[in-house]
Amino acid sequence: MSLYEELSRRKVFKSLGVYAGVAFVTMQLAADLFPYLYLPDWTVTLIIILAILGFPITFLLSWKYDIKKDDSNSGANQIKIEKYLTRKVFFTATGFILMIIGAAFWFIYPFISLGIADDRSYDASIAILYMDNISSEEQSYFSDGLTIELINRLSRIENLKVSPRIDVAVFKDSPSSISEMAKKLEVDYIVDGSVKIFDKNLRVNISLFDMNSNEVIWTDEYNDKLIDILKVQDLIATKVVSKLSKKLNITEIDLLATGKKATENLEAYNLIQKSYQFFKEPITLNKVGEAIEPLAEKAIELDSTYSEAYAIAALGKRFKWWIPNKKAIVQENADKEKALEYIDLAIKYNNKNRIAKAMKVLMPQWNIGEVSNANQIFAARSTMIDAKMLIQEFPNDLFCKSMYVYFSHEMGKILGLDEEDIKQQLSDLLFVYNKLEKIDFKYNEITEIMASMIAFEHIPKLYAELNEPENMIDFIKNNKNNFCQDGTYECLTIYMLKMISEGYYTGYDYEESLKVINSILSINEDELVALGFGLGDLRRSYYRHAMMNMKLGNYNLAIKGFKTALSLVGEQAICEPCEFNFSEREEEQRDNEWWQGQYNRRLGLANTLKGDYSEASKYYSQALELNQDNEKSLIKSSCSYGYVQALANNNDISMQNIKECEEWVANNYLSIDDSYDAYETIWPLYLYYSDFNSEKANKYLSLTYDYINTDEMEEYKNSSNKERMGPKFFYYRDVIEAYENNIIQ
Repeated sequence: MSLYEELSRRKVFKSLGVYAGVAFVTMQLAADLFPYLYLPDWTVTLIIILAILGFPITFLLSWKYDIKKDDSNSGANQIKIEKYLTRKVFFTATGFILMIIGAAFWFIYPFISLGIADDRSYDASIAILYMDNISSEEQSYFSDGLTIELINRLSRIENLKVSPRIDVAVFKDSPSSISEMAKKLEVDYIVDGSVKIFDKNLRVNISLFDMNSNEVIWTDEYNDKLIDILKVQDLIATKVVSKLSKKLNITEIDLLATGKKATENLEAYNLIQKSYQFFKEPITLNKVGEAIEPLAEKAIELDSTYSEAYAIAALGKRFKWWIPNKKAIVQENADKEKALEYIDLAIKYNNKNRIAKAMKVLMPQWNIGEVSNANQIFAARSTMIDAKMLIQEFPNDLFCKSMYVYFSHEMGKILGLDEEDIKQQLSDLLFVYNKLEKIDFKYNEITEIMASMIAFEHIPKLYAELNEPENMIDFIKNNKNNFCQDGTYECLTIYMLKMISEGYYTGYDYEESLKVINSILSINEDELVALGFGLGDLRRSYYRHAMMNMKLGNYNLAIKGFKTALSLVGEQAICEPCEFNFSEREEEQRDNEWWQGQYNRRLGLANTLKGDYSEASKYYSQALELNQDNEKSLIKSSCSYGYVQALANNNDISMQNIKECEEWVANNYLSIDDSYDAYETIWPLYLYYSDFNSEKANKYLSLTYDYINTDEMEEYKNSSNKERMGPKFFYYRDVIEAYENNIIQ
């Protein structure tokens, strides 16, 4: 029997035909559907490769497990049936295994280290020092722009290691010698020079130093019209490359890359250089975005193929909405779409544009929260791959690094990141911030300003998530003047103010927390909402404000704060895109009533401490009405209400509530969770009986004391200033002091 006949007999051709049909349909579905699932482009390629690899597998399986019809022998038929079933099970199992492997690969791939360290070997290293500006300060962007352009051009040479701009910027206006700078930068060559602009003319003096021989191997002077600055850049870059050609393996690709101009339009070039160097003092991110956007869009009008202009324009549109403005959501969405368009065009005209690629990582974070839950994980993981490739491609770029960390942090829940990941994020951002802090702020370019601000805003948040309020507060105190030179808080974003107030609050620094919250509360409510500060955030700020004032004995201010917080319960921030009204939901209404009861109890406590028992009774009574559906909240209100009624000499009402409280404690004391619960249920019984029944008073005092855990006890005993105990303020402090004074003694 021939091979062809044997293949036909075993139905190999038929199996391959069926497989080819299924593979073709699968590849078509992948090509059509994967983009809508936010899967990266390489996943379609993977499907094609797997489909091709499946052909030999199908061939072998078809050859081994052939099926032929033979009715002559039932035993043989049984064997053939078993083979058929075996093959069917085998195919099914194989398909299932491949599916599992594919799914696992997809989930694991984004987190496989792609290598972010710049550990390549180079033939030589060079640093381009900032050109001295021998012109007016307003024209400094010409000399700075020339420096940055040379760094960008020479960085395109594969075998040449170029010191990042951030490392060179440390030495701007430095008295250090060339040899000292070369030693610190660890480079073989140094480019240094000066730029002078006069009467629309340009003069550039440039020198190339060989630091191994301590010789000047090239020096030149260029005198040209100012309009020819782009030509001068070409001449200098070409000359430096030619002088290094003996040391470097210069390829045609290197030469082409080095000579590639960003733009031929001088006016467009100048606009982008101004956007890079626009800011000479700290400013908020949204203000930065607003300022650079028109400069970049004007540059686009002058040169529609200018990659840098598109990238800066996208940067401006994204960061001017860094603080979301819910009242301008339509414009925000329009800018979002335009920013995405600009990013694609920036990469189209320069696929090495670091800003555009960093923005490509940042932008999905703007959108991911708005897509359906089913697609969020695909969108997040797809972008995580881009993020890892970004820092692989630009390992020394601090803006790219900050975008990577920002994205991974914001998408942490979707990506499944844990505490160790947060620690790594914190380490990365501290590295970015500390590196940038070494440079005078006015010498930072726009992306570095943004990177340092992102780090400044997120480092406290990461400290908070790691439960390190002391480190958070130390960082803020030590670095705030970098952004608020007058030492106030007003220059910070509302987001930062919120984070700082929470940090001080949890760190027991109530005076500082009050200062920050006062800065927040001084802003008009509508403006707060417009800045992205929800009414829920505002309510919590008023609540904390009131709690701290109550702690400090400012009872009138505390009462005012609790009343304001109470008025905001159930209120919703402006939410135009919301599909339903939360306040109409039954569970939300019950939650509102619980919060109303909570705030009424706080108002009752504040008035009790103030000595206004009538007002205290009123608020405790309201709490009783509101907490009918919550047994524990109800009994807390009842216990405190009974004690206050006794203080107000309403003995009948008092005895009724105290009896109810005692019965509940006797039957349910094991359900009390902590010292907070004990303070609101058992503690009022101690206060009630302390004046006339010491036996019962001591009983309830001891019972309350038993609920103070070891950590709370240690915190109290080790505190040098017990008046600064918190954040539970009174609770275990009051109980411990009463116990030590009445039981121990």
